[in-house]
Amino acid sequence: MTEILPNKPQIGNPGEGLEEELLSQDRADMSIEKGEEGEEVDGHLANSMDDKDRLANSVMEVDTDNIDDGVVVEEAFNQNIGSFLPDVMFKELVKDYKNAKKLYGETLIRELSGYDPRFIDKNAKIPEFQRELQKKLKDKADELKNKGMIGASGKFSPDALNTAALFLIREEFEHTNTGYSQLGEPVHKARDQTGERSTIRDFKKHDPYRDIAVRQSVAKAIRRGHKELIVDDLKSFDREARQKVNIVYALDTSGSMKGEKLRLAKRSGVALGHRAIRDNNKVGLVIFGSDIEKSVGLTKDFMSFVKPLALSTPGQETDIALAVRQGVRLLENETGIKHIVLITDGLHTTSNNPEGAVLDEIGKAIAQDITISVVGIALDKLGEKMATTIVDHSKGKLYAVSSPDEVQGVVIADYRSLL
Repeated sequence: MTEILPNKPQIGNPGEGLEEELLSQDRADMSIEKGEEGEEVDGHLANSMDDKDRLANSVMEVDTDNIDDGVVVEEAFNQNIGSFLPDVMFKELVKDYKNAKKLYGETLIRELSGYDPRFIDKNAKIPEFQRELQKKLKDKADELKNKGMIGASGKFSPDALNTAALFLIREEFEHTNTGYSQLGEPVHKARDQTGERSTIRDFKKHDPYRDIAVRQSVAKAIRRGHKELIVDDLKSFDREARQKVNIVYALDTSGSMKGEKLRLAKRSGVALGHRAIRDNNKVGLVIFGSDIEKSVGLTKDFMSFVKPLALSTPGQETDIALAVRQGVRLLENETGIKHIVLITDGLHTTSNNPEGAVLDEIGKAIAQDITISVVGIALDKLGEKMATTIVDHSKGKLYAVSSPDEVQGVVIADYRSLL
């Protein structure tokens, strides 16, 4: 199910030099270290801002100026395009529109030209229209340069990453029409001072005063004929501890995910990250193709999770075994529920014995009590067979969807099933 991307020597590669530039601006907020299997972002903020306050601040940043340009930047990454060269794009559009459509995608063509792609297709050979199209593309390039979105060479600037990340957040919030999680949390029968109030018992010396059951304590004092509350009258709430969820979003960015699949899978990741963090849980990220493009350690910092997600671009092949290995690495030292949700449209393609390679890594996940669910987008029979093997062994769930616009619903449903 992999797809070899078209040769495009004149188009800048988003991975060439820009990756370090884009992440370097955030070094005051997050530490970055090189690992053996790709770059891993710590996800830990240096400041002590409350997790929910930090999430709220991230959401408020969506009102930043120029956020509308995020659709250009984010879609360019989805199409594996790292620069906007108006003359090159113009030549592609008028020379062979069908090839240009494959290269850029309809969304990017529309945003950069200002024209409906179908209109361009019908009029691309008309000289008067060509002059107008070339002018519009040049004007858009000048506009993006003036806003600091692209440099003189046409490459997207470091500021473009913030814009793309904030656009992803806004797109998800507009889609759901709410900035608040409606999800609950599971409980188990251990005492915990941050859990839900549950059974009522006699007050103990070291119980927090906020856990005193006032109505029940007064009722007990009245039954005893006491005119004032004394310590022996006091009753306390026990609390049931919430079991924390640690979830890794593992996103396949092989060539066949290019375009709409990648765009909607990114938005699904934003939705998952927001809901998990609002629930005071932690979320991590593994972006993979034939190697690990990026990983983010378990975090409650929303922007640390979203920025690398926005930066991800399609590659070539698919190494599911490597993705599982990295997910296990991120989860192995955590306590509570440990889970990987794997988003892919294909099967493992980087070894002669794909099932054996994947099962070796699944065994390591099982040893760490890590469950794995697979969201498979239009899988063929071989892909579905491997996905079934993964979830059967790791006690996860398989969600076989026929369209990428179904991904977000099943990703959130999978998260809710953990609670």
